[in-house]
Amino acid sequence: MNLGEGPGNSFKEAKYDFPHVRDYLMDRGVMGDVSETSTTWDNLHNLYTKTLANIQKAIRDTGADPWVGCHISHNYHTGASLYFTFGCRQIEGRELDQYLYIKKAAEDSFLQNGGTVSHHHAVGTEHLPWIEADLSPTGLKAVRAIKDGLDPKSVMNPGKILPGPDPLREWGLTDEAIASFNKAD
Repeated sequence: MNLGEGPGNSFKEAKYDFPHVRDYLMDRGVMGDVSETSTTWDNLHNLYTKTLANIQKAIRDTGADPWVGCHISHNYHTGASLYFTFGCRQIEGRELDQYLYIKKAAEDSFLQNGGTVSHHHAVGTEHLPWIEADLSPTGLKAVRAIKDGLDPKSVMNPGKILPGPDPLREWGLTDEAIASFNKAD
């Protein structure tokens, strides 16, 4: 269905307001974030339904009522990017553990159901715990060799492309947060 230029123009005018809205909500006890992935057309519905259910379940597991939405942000001949947006009431005193539990459910669902760990948000520190599972041990060795060959002093994007030996701890998580994060398995 063609909706015309209105929705696109509306988004264009306000797209940089989203981080401000997220921070505004967080100051009022509401968590909201996004996780995005991509897959082939024949797997799109499977990835969508399973990930939607996994994020909803993870939010409920933390004791909050979920709000989860999804849209296709990019499409290609071979597949598309699914962009999940989620939100819920923050659990006071457990905000980081709650967020990580939900984020882990999304990222795990992507990889378990034929998606990628990220589409256009790249790897960065937020996705490092999953990069080896996404690329494979051999793929990670190839990326490490390219990075070492082109950037031997690790000047470009240090800590954002290759995980260290313990990415969760290097991410700055406490032992309690790491334990909570791993409970999602």
